[in-house]
Amino acid sequence: MDIIQKLPEDIMKYIIPYTYSPQPAHLLKDIRNYVSTRQLIKDIYYNNWIKKWGEEQQEDQNWLINDLFGFGNNGMPTMISYIDDFRNLWFRNPQININDDFDRFIIAFNKKQVSTQINMFWGIMTMSERKEFINETLIQFADPSIIHNMNIEMPELIPIHDDLIPIQNFPDHGPFMTMELFT
Repeated sequence: MDIIQKLPEDIMKYIIPYTYSPQPAHLLKDIRNYVSTRQLIKDIYYNNWIKKWGEEQQEDQNWLINDLFGFGNNGMPTMISYIDDFRNLWFRNPQININDDFDRFIIAFNKKQVSTQINMFWGIMTMSERKEFINETLIQFADPSIIHNMNIEMPELIPIHDDLIPIQNFPDHGPFMTMELFT
């Protein structure tokens, strides 16, 4: 308490009260899910495209953003059109509320670095959409050795077809992989 007393009065008066207002539990859960699942999907793509297929660096991220667009657009090529579900995904952003805003957003979005696009796309998705995308990705790659070679450590099993594949020891995840990802 002595340290707090030494802080400038403005900090004590205006900033410290914010520390007493915790964020809603569902928001904190979504943030933890975003961080851990984003790293998980990036590692899955890296192991598949770079390690398994020997593609050049960045190709894993190019494939990931391509697949995210496909997922959001229900498999329809975006060169044909963006379906309503895809637009509605981005309408969750309060700055995008009409189709003109969406069109300008997509033009600007496509000019961003791929890693930024992935982060933004992953962030706008719900936890259940992230889980669905991860499961669809694992089914698409359909090579259990990718998963097992990664030595993933997750507290739950991810269903693959009708089987459950235990996933253990995911490297480089730090404390995030000790939490439940999708509960």
